Amino acid sequence: MKFLLFIFFLSFSSGVFSQVMDDFKPSKVSIDTFSQLMREMKGGHKPHSQCFNRAHYWAWQLDSKLKVKTVKVFIFFRKEFIQIDKFDWWFHVAPGVYLDGEDSEIQILDKFLWDGPVPISYWQTHFLRMGGSDRDKCKMITRYSDYVNNTFKEHCYIMFAAQQYWQPFELEKLEKDGIRKAPEMNMKEVLSAKRQAFWF
Repeated sequence: MKFLLFIFFLSFSSGVFSQVMDDFKPSKVSIDTFSQLMREMKGGHKPHSQCFNRAHYWAWQLDSKLKVKTVKVFIFFRKEFIQIDKFDWWFHVAPGVYLDGEDSEIQILDKFLWDGPVPISYWQTHFLRMGGSDRDKCKMITRYSDYVNNTFKEHCYIMFAAQQYWQPFELEKLEKDGIRKAPEMNMKEVLSAKRQAFWF
């Protein structure tokens, strides 16, 4: 079992942390701090708020107030999923952290859907089942074009990005034009994300 966990951890290490991760290293936290992290993440989101705005503001909150750096975890869906009545997203994103001292799955902090952290395996399976898929995993990618050029091939794709990346178009600009974002989160973007995502 430990060997399998080690292999799983490796699959989420240097191979996927390329380009959009730069030298960014997400924080490792103790399991005892999860409740504090979730409390710090703002609630009161607007009914039609966008996931990338919520995730961006949450990432800034955790970094600025608790010094916890989160990785942005993007999940991109195949075309057929968008045509399902209850599934009108083409992507979703949430912050994630690792448990300190453990070679465990990254834990997703998606307060929009859950009151506590969930392992990435559970997070992706949730969306796959919602979209009518019988698969358990999404394909890991390191370039945005791997999704754009293969939207009919896989059921979903997962891509990691440093916390300062806000929206998918920034991942595209990085790949096409080499436009990298500064490691410090842009406060204009943070405040814009807050206004669009939350009531107060």
